[in-house]
Amino acid sequence: MAHKVLSSDMAELINAMKMAQKYSTTTLDQEYRKGMLSAAHVLAVDAKHLFDVVDAARKQSAKLSSSV
Repeated sequence: MAHKVLSSDMAELINAMKMAQKYSTTTLDQEYRKGMLSAAHVLAVDAKHLFDVVDAARKQSAKLSSSV
């Protein structure tokens, strides 16, 4: 599940970056840069959530191992 979410977020970021490059010399440059930054932010937040879940599972596993 997380892999699919991060994969689609990365694809969206790549598309946004391509569009930002394509329109970098036009008056729409700032709008496409904002879109790229927004896509990067979504990817970063989702990656942070995944990290938090994995870290919590690791801590829970360590806690269970030490009590056995």
